[in-house]
Amino acid sequence: MKPRPTKEEITQFFANGGNCCQCTLARFSEKTGYDVDETNRIARCFGGGMMMGEVCGGVTGGLMAIGLTVEDPAKAHELGEQFEEAFRAKFGTTLCRDLLGVDVGTDEGYAEASESGKLLDFCPIPVLGAMEILEQMLEDY
Repeated sequence: MKPRPTKEEITQFFANGGNCCQCTLARFSEKTGYDVDETNRIARCFGGGMMMGEVCGGVTGGLMAIGLTVEDPAKAHELGEQFEEAFRAKFGTTLCRDLLGVDVGTDEGYAEASESGKLLDFCPIPVLGAMEILEQMLEDY
């Protein structure tokens, strides 16, 4: 598998219009059998907590990676639960609006997160955390 992107590379991906879910899922494209263009289309509407400030795109992208990589449904569900628990243990929540401290599901909240730099400065951190957790979980797949 290719090396994990740096925080700066993720920030640049975001600055070029990519989102947290796309970035996370693309990291595991080789394991899923999809190329990065395909994973970017799959994850297009899941950034920013599914565009509503809900579940972080790092989490939804991670769950997509598990589902596309692990063929056994029961094992995929088990790993999905473990992944969510590990992410919550690391960051205290899986919700985008709680991670950011602002609800990007509203126009005002999105503007605040953008203008303050939170989207580019903070969001790569949970994405990297999700990738780190998943790399260990999916090592044998």
